Amino acid sequence: MKQGHMTVYKELIMLQGARKELRSATRIQPCPACKHDMEQFEIFLDYKIRSVKSHSLIDEKAGKMLHELDYINELIRMGTLAARLLRPLTKLGLLSVPPAYKEVLDKDRVANKIIREHLLIAKLMVSKLDAAAEQYKIMSRILDSFIRATEFKLSADQSTFFMFDKMIRFFYRTHIFGLAGKTIVGAKDVVSCCMDR
Repeated sequence: MKQGHMTVYKELIMLQGARKELRSATRIQPCPACKHDMEQFEIFLDYKIRSVKSHSLIDEKAGKMLHELDYINELIRMGTLAARLLRPLTKLGLLSVPPAYKEVLDKDRVANKIIREHLLIAKLMVSKLDAAAEQYKIMSRILDSFIRATEFKLSADQSTFFMFDKMIRFFYRTHIFGLAGKTIVGAKDVVSCCMDR
């Protein structure tokens, strides 16, 4: 009984710590879309903390929110990959890159470095939780995605960033990759469920 109590106590400390770091990162996030995703994840963490405190299952709305974030971040991952592959189009002069893209990268650089540090600490805290638990696997995956997106913005030049922006707008506007993204996320969940058995 005492050991179970200590496990719940540790779980709450790690979750609250992760939420605090995420909140600090979200507060200074200059990208509106990224900020929205991080705010949604923070809301999910609130639900999760309440469920651990009350020893109850997380409700369906919160579970759906977590899976939606996982899906969105899969689209972002595909966007970064596509941006790197299509970057030569700008080098060949087939697409011109507006100077605003360089200005945004330069202006947001300091904030993104700080955001990255907060996200790395949040990820460390989540990694100390039960690695076999389905929700913690997804949470870890989402934080990894936030970190990769931030590192992408820190390392990308204006051409790659321009292509990334165009690809993400395209994905959201047309939902062409919606099925692919959901299939990938679904496959990861199936693998996770099999590993849990």
